[in-house]
Amino acid sequence: MAQQTLLVRGAADGPLTAEGRREARTLGQDFARKGGLTCLYLSTAQRARETANELVKANPTTDLEKPSDDILSWRLGEYEGEPRIEVSPKIANFVKFLPSVKIPGKSELTGKTGESFDDFRWRVLPYIGKQLAEWNGNQNLKLGILSHERVVRLLTAWIAGGMSPFMDVDKASMTSPVETGHPGSVWKMLPVAGSRLWTLDAYPMADSKVLEPAVYIIRHAATVLNSK
Repeated sequence: MAQQTLLVRGAADGPLTAEGRREARTLGQDFARKGGLTCLYLSTAQRARETANELVKANPTTDLEKPSDDILSWRLGEYEGEPRIEVSPKIANFVKFLPSVKIPGKSELTGKTGESFDDFRWRVLPYIGKQLAEWNGNQNLKLGILSHERVVRLLTAWIAGGMSPFMDVDKASMTSPVETGHPGSVWKMLPVAGSRLWTLDAYPMADSKVLEPAVYIIRHAATVLNSK
């Protein structure tokens, strides 16, 4: 079977596919087997909420926090729904050379206009920074943040750029042609001793280790626009 063409999702939303529902159920069962999360933050997107519902169904002691628009994916205007291989270089140009300029046009999938890279990073990174500060205040928490591929990519680029309070990012990380993880991926974040920096490492949910206190970044399960 030929691999599905990977499309740009951006702010385009929708329900999980049958595959995505299976991924979300498995993810919930894996978290339950490993002891579960203390609390779970998430975006307002339907695909994030449906993934979160499966996690909490399997882990009823997890506190599901109020969904937030702040960690929605980047609104990519007319590029949404287009083949990623074709428009990724155009998006990269906005990151590198035109960060304050809005992505052109309206999305045919959502009707929403594009958002600048600066607006995207200044929306997302302070929100995540607030959750990191919450964990620093109580390092017994197993705190989950359930969001989107381009949000994980932005976080990766911020860390690679030194976690600047001015939200500067490593542009090579932000514009890499390789997708960050896959639907249902999990990463673990911990602070670096004696530093303001944090690590971000892919976390293997299939192993038998008990979940330790940390911040866990979770990518929502698959929708029709996802492909592995």
